[in-house]
Amino acid sequence: MRKLLSEALILKEFDRNVFESIVEKVIVGGYDDEENADPSMITFVYKTGFEDKKKGDDYKPPRRNSKSKRI
Repeated sequence: MRKLLSEALILKEFDRNVFESIVEKVIVGGYDDEENADPSMITFVYKTGFEDKKKGDDYKPPRRNSKSKRI
């Protein structure tokens, strides 16, 4: 299971029953390595006790009017 999760494959379909059977809770917000508040952090706590922290900003689509889209 850990190997599958670490490969970060894109799911084409979300199965709520599978998610609820392996994830105990999801924590939105947290603190970075320097103890600064980070509201975009997402922590998944699995029923096995394993925790997986993700930075929510890494998964946001770019804004329509962002400078990176301009030529």
